[in-house]
Amino acid sequence: MKIQFSKVCLTVAFALIAKSIVIPYRAPAQDIPVKWFPGHYVHIRHMGFDGEGYLKEGLLVNEKAHNLVKDNPYIKGYKMQTVWRELEVSKDQYDFSVIKSILELAESDGKKLMIHIQDRFVPKAGLPEYMMSAEYEGGYFKSTGEHFTGVEFGKVWLPQYQDRWSRLIKAMGEALDDNPTLAGVMVSESAFARDYPDYDNEGHLNWLISMHTTAAEYFPKTPFFQYVNWGFSDEDRDYLMRHIVEVSRNGFGGPDLHDRKPQSCLTMRFGSYYDKYRGVAPICVENQPSGYRHYDARYKFDFAVDTVGVHFLPWTPVLETSEIVKWTFYDALEVINKEKGRINTAPPSNIIGRRE
Repeated sequence: MKIQFSKVCLTVAFALIAKSIVIPYRAPAQDIPVKWFPGHYVHIRHMGFDGEGYLKEGLLVNEKAHNLVKDNPYIKGYKMQTVWRELEVSKDQYDFSVIKSILELAESDGKKLMIHIQDRFVPKAGLPEYMMSAEYEGGYFKSTGEHFTGVEFGKVWLPQYQDRWSRLIKAMGEALDDNPTLAGVMVSESAFARDYPDYDNEGHLNWLISMHTTAAEYFPKTPFFQYVNWGFSDEDRDYLMRHIVEVSRNGFGGPDLHDRKPQSCLTMRFGSYYDKYRGVAPICVENQPSGYRHYDARYKFDFAVDTVGVHFLPWTPVLETSEIVKWTFYDALEVINKEKGRINTAPPSNIIGRRE
């Protein structure tokens, strides 16, 4: 197998060559107090879209969503989305002020905050301007494939791209991991357009592996989640999940709790891992706008908490019905309130293990 390495990936070279071997991640010797704030979270900042629950880049938060839940004792916290170019304003110049502002807002409300770093679905994949240079082969491509038509993705298989992404994770960890209000960090899903001529599956896998190796080192106190859904062979999926959960001791989940019949997070290609790693790894699965088209709030709540076994459940605050939106976040709030914010709270074993 031909593997592409960036400088930050050298520490996992042996594991990439010998996929059958799992080398446990060893946390620092001192007892690290891993943060653990499971619960229901609400998007108050979602980049690059129009409509209820979303807002344009440059705005701080969706005030309607914020005001709806800030005093609710059964909502553990907020979720925000940000893009790479917002955090690295020029090469090696990082600015986390937008995250810190929302961390302060959450703290003042007595809430926690989850951060989603987005690298797709927004103009130029949300990349810093310097990434659009020849050094990074233009940085991104626009898919023409049936499922992702028009969606822009970073060229994640390039070693130089992976190096810059890992530097971002490192800088974020150094600046934010100690913050007691920060409850979790997640990155976009594994689903990826493969219609670009130079797409490299092994390079893509290497990007995910190097990311979680970096996150394990620089976010030792904060759960770090990989969203998984489509893509990769059976062998690569198993290897990736073992690295995320067993080696890096991170969490996983997905953007779609239950999208359209009969698909759900449990019937997608990574679905079996929810059962395999239940009680082992932190699980975070979202109910995004497409999730309001099917079933109802009670079904979604029970499916997430009792069937999937989530620890973190972010809700996008869709507030109006339409021809395709059958129910709203108001219905979800009614169920959350009736259940008094019930969720799976027992720390999974790989979180406990990170304190060894």
